[in-house]
Amino acid sequence: MSNRIVLQQDANGVPIQTLRPRPAGGHKIDFTLSSVRNGTAFSPSSGFVELWATQDCFIRFGDTSVAAAAGGGDKFLPANQWSPPYPLKGATHVAAIRAGATNGSLYVSEMD
Repeated sequence: MSNRIVLQQDANGVPIQTLRPRPAGGHKIDFTLSSVRNGTAFSPSSGFVELWATQDCFIRFGDTSVAAAAGGGDKFLPANQWSPPYPLKGATHVAAIRAGATNGSLYVSEMD
């Protein structure tokens, strides 16, 4: 039995790079009427994150000072749906704020 990893290929035979969850790369952010961000920075080896929220929220990526705002151009994330992978592009943190009347939790999975 071989330990070799075989990637899926596209129609032209080019390997398709797949993402995998980074070990210990999970974050939980309990958001409220005030913006809250993850306390631990994303790993430099993580290129993407996937998100899941228990309630509708707005999110914004940035550095240690990032803050989300309700509306105003921040990304809306609906409740109970996995997001597509978001590229971090240098962001070290994500902030969330509730979009409705109910507090919730944002679950973040770092991918590499």
